[in-house]
Amino acid sequence: MVCIAHDDKWEFRAATTSAFDNGNIQLDTDYASGGYSLQNTRFDPDNPKLLDVDSMLSLARGSISGEEFYGALPSAYGYRDHFCNYIQEIHEVPDQNSWFGLAYLVKLEIGAHNFLDQGYVIHPSILDSIIHSALVMFINMETKSSDFSGVFLPVKVDTVSRWDSDKFVDFDPGLQGIVWSYFTVRNFAPEGPLTFDYIVANSEKQVLLTIEGFETVVAPHDAVADISMAERLTIIWQPKVFPSSNFSLHSVASPDALSCLSNTFEALIANAQMAGRHVVRVLDLDQDLEIAKALDASLLSFLSKGLFVEYFFEVASAQDTDAKAWSLKHSHVRPFVVDASDDSERAAFLSRY
Repeated sequence: MVCIAHDDKWEFRAATTSAFDNGNIQLDTDYASGGYSLQNTRFDPDNPKLLDVDSMLSLARGSISGEEFYGALPSAYGYRDHFCNYIQEIHEVPDQNSWFGLAYLVKLEIGAHNFLDQGYVIHPSILDSIIHSALVMFINMETKSSDFSGVFLPVKVDTVSRWDSDKFVDFDPGLQGIVWSYFTVRNFAPEGPLTFDYIVANSEKQVLLTIEGFETVVAPHDAVADISMAERLTIIWQPKVFPSSNFSLHSVASPDALSCLSNTFEALIANAQMAGRHVVRVLDLDQDLEIAKALDASLLSFLSKGLFVEYFFEVASAQDTDAKAWSLKHSHVRPFVVDASDDSERAAFLSRY
């Protein structure tokens, strides 16, 4: 594979056959392409961008160590050696500009190095550690466990920008010692795409790098050479051995409809606990608050019994997420939007669950 640059455009091309044309390799496949600029026109040396780390830490709602983070990841990722040595801590921070109302502050510690001598402006192990820290969004900060075993593959990035200088200088001095990375979630769907925006700053909190619109999708299941059945607890529904019970819900018009729903819900979750589940995800597809409020007390009670219930609820738009989330006492809630212009699209979404 080679990188071909022409004017302000670039592309990665490669040969997929052994054919030659007059002795020249035929680069017949374009794997990636884009444009670039030798200067960041948004950079102002007199007003450098800063990352307000102290404020973020003061608002943090939970944290996880680097060791706990890698211990919770699916084995399919296989991070080893220096690809899993840099992340020290990850903090969960409320942020209204992030899809779930949550963003994450990552503390990395990078030892002395001179990767520029090896031909790297930024070493893959450092860049990868910054990017794959986003997998923490599937890890619960209390239980330190994840119930998502899919593997995400990068497919697109909008913009990568340097903010350390108006000239291309060595990145090494800034990417040593303590490095901070902050990422928000731009959009999310259970089967992808999943898009992030990253800000990377040095130990002085000065922004060095931003990555905007980093888009990933879930790899096909047969492409993952993972894993045991116990690890395949994912947000994509799969058949599982589960205790069965007979339930009949009362009519919505019935005065005891909500209490019946609450009792049924508690029985279903108790069955999940009996089946050995420690983490359960619930999808509430009612855009009103009535059902969520009726189940709120039950959600809190299960946490005290050692069962973590993550409550996903549908909202009409991203702007409605905070009102619904803060009206519940159960703190482990995640909003989502079904982006459907008609009933058939919504029905197609529901059929997967």
